[in-house]
Amino acid sequence: MNARSEDASSDLGVALHGIADDQLSRANHYLGWQGGHRHKGVHQARKSIRRVRSILALARTALGPGAEALTYLLSEINQGLSRTRDAQALVEAIDHLSAQTHDRKWLAILGRARRNAVTARHDVLREALAADPDLLQARGMLMQTKAALEDLPWDAVTRQELEAAFSLSREKTRRAAKKAGKTGDDEDWHRWRRKARRQSQQQRILAEAGIESSVKYDDKDIATLLGKQQDCSLLLEFCQSGHSPIRWTDRNQLNHYVEKKLALLRKELAKHSVNA
Repeated sequence: MNARSEDASSDLGVALHGIADDQLSRANHYLGWQGGHRHKGVHQARKSIRRVRSILALARTALGPGAEALTYLLSEINQGLSRTRDAQALVEAIDHLSAQTHDRKWLAILGRARRNAVTARHDVLREALAADPDLLQARGMLMQTKAALEDLPWDAVTRQELEAAFSLSREKTRRAAKKAGKTGDDEDWHRWRRKARRQSQQQRILAEAGIESSVKYDDKDIATLLGKQQDCSLLLEFCQSGHSPIRWTDRNQLNHYVEKKLALLRKELAKHSVNA
């Protein structure tokens, strides 16, 4: 590799480190949001953390075992915030479904479910803050991770390795899509959504770092369908939970209503999975 190539690779590593560093600063900031903004703050923080994990996955060949350890730590932080985020996601899912109908009956049922979901969201956040007041423990772990990023060998990152990692990520997404379309299993649908989300994140990260990859992933239709599928899955889980606060008659009707929507969505997604 000539000097110019080495400089280019070094610049890539610096760019990726800068993006990761900024995302961790943002995550820390979001977790500091107060009052009614806390739920949105947790959501934004988890998105930023996922972006950093996507960067570490792209560059893990060059960054070595240190990157793997930080990836695990970030996963632990996100997992600790997942119940709070899921409670908010449920409210948003009900809002999305409500926006898709003008039927007064279903709007009334969804409205009552939303009030139950808001109460559950409040309870989950209260428990989270009791365990970690002001989320200071999570924020401290983020800052430790941010400092540890400095010690990773970012100057060893090469374009070839990034392209190879991105191609592998795309192949994993393709395989996940085909498996979901074949099995129809809930976890397989979720796996496809997670991998498609990471693929999309990595493409944007590479572009931000100055790499226009030859491997593209730009299917907004699939992303929209996967998002709607996740909304339905969340509401079904809420309805079917043994601790669901939704009254029995509403729960049965909602369960049937959402299952029909979910079946149609997955039928449409299965068509896309064949061509993935």
